[in-house]
Amino acid sequence: MTTAALAREDSGPPGAALRRGERVADVLATAPATALVPGTRVDIVVTREADGDAPGRTTLALQDVEVLGARSAEADRVAVSLRVTVRQAVYLAAAQTFAHDIRLLPRPPGERRGGVAGLTVSDRL
Repeated sequence: MTTAALAREDSGPPGAALRRGERVADVLATAPATALVPGTRVDIVVTREADGDAPGRTTLALQDVEVLGARSAEADRVAVSLRVTVRQAVYLAAAQTFAHDIRLLPRPPGERRGGVAGLTVSDRL
């Protein structure tokens, strides 16, 4: 028996060779499916509906996240696999439950500049 024979095959999405502390988060989101190929970088915007007296809010949740894979789902939504940290994976899992919409904004190739961290806009513009 050799070491190669004992090595398990990677069953994750293409390019998903994860580094320590990384996870693959699968999310259903609004995005242009044709723009999401493995290696694309996206910003993630989460929109919550108004709740009682609290206004609805849209937040720039994560920036510069790598797409590992994507496929068209229902209507204008895509099922996407993202390379994230554990904390980001937990946030996205929660957002998938409480958010009205999760939107992916593809970044131009090579753009690494961040936006305003934690930028939030309410429905009372």
